[in-house]
Amino acid sequence: MTSNLSLARSIMWMTSVLLAGVLLGATISFLIDQDRCGPEGFTHGFSISEIPSSVSRDEVVSTIREAAGDEHVNVYKMSPSAQESVRSTDYYVFIGEETLVIGDLDQGAFPTFGTQFPATLQPAAALTRDRLLGTYLVQGDAQQAQGIVSSLERLGIRAPQTSSPPSSLLWGIFLVGSPWGIAVLILLSALVLAAANLASVRLAIAGLRLTTGMPLSRIRAAEGCALLIPVTVCVALSSFALLAYSLINLNGYQARTILVIGAQQLVIVLIAAASAMGLVALSVRNHSIGRIIKGDRPMRLLTVLSATAIVIATAGAGGNTAGTINQITEFRQAQPADSFRAANPELVKPVFSYAIATEEASEIFPKLGEIFRTMEQQDSVLLTEAGILSSFIGEQHAIDPQRSLLINSAFLRTLPSVDPELKEAVDSRAGQLGAVTLVIPADLSEHKDAIRSSLDQWLNFQLSLNEDAPDQARPNTTVLTGVDLGIVPRLDYDATGSSMHLVDPITVIIDADNGLLSDDFYGDVGAYADQDKYKQLVDYAGVGHAVVALESIAELSALDHANRLAELRITITGTIVMLLVLMLGSIIFAAVYHARKATAIFLLASTGSGFFNIYGRFLALVGVLSAIPAFLASAVVKISVLPQVAIVAIITAIALATTSAMLLALKRSLTRTALEVT
Repeated sequence: MTSNLSLARSIMWMTSVLLAGVLLGATISFLIDQDRCGPEGFTHGFSISEIPSSVSRDEVVSTIREAAGDEHVNVYKMSPSAQESVRSTDYYVFIGEETLVIGDLDQGAFPTFGTQFPATLQPAAALTRDRLLGTYLVQGDAQQAQGIVSSLERLGIRAPQTSSPPSSLLWGIFLVGSPWGIAVLILLSALVLAAANLASVRLAIAGLRLTTGMPLSRIRAAEGCALLIPVTVCVALSSFALLAYSLINLNGYQARTILVIGAQQLVIVLIAAASAMGLVALSVRNHSIGRIIKGDRPMRLLTVLSATAIVIATAGAGGNTAGTINQITEFRQAQPADSFRAANPELVKPVFSYAIATEEASEIFPKLGEIFRTMEQQDSVLLTEAGILSSFIGEQHAIDPQRSLLINSAFLRTLPSVDPELKEAVDSRAGQLGAVTLVIPADLSEHKDAIRSSLDQWLNFQLSLNEDAPDQARPNTTVLTGVDLGIVPRLDYDATGSSMHLVDPITVIIDADNGLLSDDFYGDVGAYADQDKYKQLVDYAGVGHAVVALESIAELSALDHANRLAELRITITGTIVMLLVLMLGSIIFAAVYHARKATAIFLLASTGSGFFNIYGRFLALVGVLSAIPAFLASAVVKISVLPQVAIVAIITAIALATTSAMLLALKRSLTRTALEVT
């Protein structure tokens, strides 16, 4: 009894610590991610997409400022910028209630939970006309936001209200969509199992207390505390640590969100633990006090819960391990691409203002496109644009449309792994009207007709959009098949979450002077090598207000590398957690089986039966429960056969080894008292 109770307590505390640690990591990741979306506590705002030409910049600023004062709220205008070559956010504040201003206006400091997404605080007077467009956050309720919107409408500006749920409510959505979610789900199932196991072991204690005349309410309270204290302490301590960090280092920023999330987590884990206690009570409702005092436990319930935990843990571990292998492969493939971008620190990409989202965009993009053409003639701009054929490659062909890549000849010349003969062939056609080179990798050579047809459709579509195309401009495509370009880095950082390199892509090589693509197409693409020249041309063209900053490609690459490394660590952590849950589930599964079959096991051991004769069928069941979910989960993730077999073998071996070790330990402690169990 004592050993069973100690083991059950240890498993309960271990599960609680693991669950609290994973919840802490998930909360930190969420709070850092929220730095991109805006400050804490904002659920209402409005958006300005267009300002009539008859309304001056000063009129807009003064109207918002006066309305903020009337409503006694602060209004923050969000605007993208670059801080030390890293994407950041500028907040321009219209002060209506000085005591509630977030950040330090004198220092220009705006709080963020992490350092990954920095922000600054500026006075509203620093806003230029083009930066007046976009999203405004109101530090108040919907009625106060409507008061400001009404003031703008009287000025002739349409500013529809926007709203979003509190960040504390978004935590669940973030959890479901992140790698942390699977780990939390598996640990919750493990918590239910651990709590049910502890509750079942403590049934005898509760029975003895009942026979001594202790009130039922006190017994329930004592048993509830014994089950709920471990998980409550662990989750509360993790939330307290996060809250202390906020209060000490951030002057309480995100403290309210941390408290709400902590309360949500506490409710979830308490419900899970309480449900386990309820299941145990329901399972033994018809058992006599005598049976309970003798150590009778709801073995069928524990068998189902432990088997479920094993299945969930092995499925999660199988899928996560396969995903980890893919991430490691992706990480290694990305290294040459990262090295290429780091070796070209002069490359920058423009950050555009909200001006490109207005009617003025029809004037801005052609000018920016002309700047691209000018700088391409000087080999000062490199072009990569992934997925250009995604809308034209049919689903009937086994081709990943995101594998297509548009580049210019200047970029091709920078790739050291490309055959010099290919570079010469492309250069010989550079400048020719309609010249296009299509490079198809060896593994897709059989689909060359489909790829060529898709490219022709895309080119004709782009040509139809180019009103300034020469009359004689027609696609003149040269197709090269069986050419593998290896790992090709991307420079177009406009698709969050997509891989910033391609392996042996379908490559379309076009220069801007071939007359096929419009100035509008080139307006917002390209990585520029001479930022001083680019700024000069932008200012000369009169579109300087549309380009608010220049981001370093190398810095973006370093940030992307850090994000990928963080995601890899999260995935590895999740895999380790799932394997630990698998081991805990296997331990409880073995203990339950041993308790149910104690008499038969004792008799077999007494007659000299070997370990595998006694436990062979049970170990086979554990192997099946481990192997099948691991195989199915790893099959969902695209991975080759050999690693998949290795994953299933390792996970099954861990489950069998843990189960065997537990059975051996229990077998040694088996005595004649097992015969008393009926």
